[in-house]
Amino acid sequence: MNGPDSALPGVRGQTGRGGPTGPDTWASDDTDLFLRYGDAFVPARGQQLALLVAAVSATGESPHVLDLCCGAGTLTRLVLEHVQDASVVGLDGSTRMLAAAETACAAYRDRVAFTAAALESAHWRTPSAYDAVVTSLAVHHLDDAGKRALYEDVHRMLRPGGWFAMADLVLPTTEWAQRVAAEQWDETVASASHRQFGSREASEAFAEHGWNHFTDPEPDPVDRPSPIASHLAWLTRAGFADIDVPFAFAGHAVIVAHRRRDER
Repeated sequence: MNGPDSALPGVRGQTGRGGPTGPDTWASDDTDLFLRYGDAFVPARGQQLALLVAAVSATGESPHVLDLCCGAGTLTRLVLEHVQDASVVGLDGSTRMLAAAETACAAYRDRVAFTAAALESAHWRTPSAYDAVVTSLAVHHLDDAGKRALYEDVHRMLRPGGWFAMADLVLPTTEWAQRVAAEQWDETVASASHRQFGSREASEAFAEHGWNHFTDPEPDPVDRPSPIASHLAWLTRAGFADIDVPFAFAGHAVIVAHRRRDER
């Protein structure tokens, strides 16, 4: 989703359909929308992010972490808060989001650095650089070939024993499962809206801006979610082990994968 969790230049929000595709036009509107309603729009967002933080914790002491498409720094800040002596590099394609991330993580400036780069670019894909790579709501913007290439590069970027953890939009493989995901998504947003705002404010914005990918008759072509089974196959082919799916609900999933400690 192209809000605070991941902002890519020139790409519209995950399923935001409210305007032109130019980055200066849609990005401001969609980013503001997500900053206000993101916790309601993303199913069990807190639970998903907590699982990514847990994966970082599994790497051991003082991990060096890449937050890929860090957006406004929500996940980066959680890693810095909850993983002792972790250092984080936050990468994002939006300078506006990077500025917001720097503000969010100001208390940890001695352990965090931010850099501007597009998800699909290659210059940041440095071998054996990190103990963990995490990402939230970004990978679904890549096509299948881009996802496969990313997983191969992330495997090389991890030190032996490192973890890759991703929270993202995924594609149910049948029409009925997509209907179930759509209903679950609408219901969880409605519940979160009442819990957080005491009204239908967030759920009405969610519907008005067409953010449910699975109910949109013409989903945004920049949103290219893949089935969970495809992700697992690509991660296996890239060399990962201990691949698991600790969360799956409403067309969203958390997937974790391990680079074996005995690899060289």
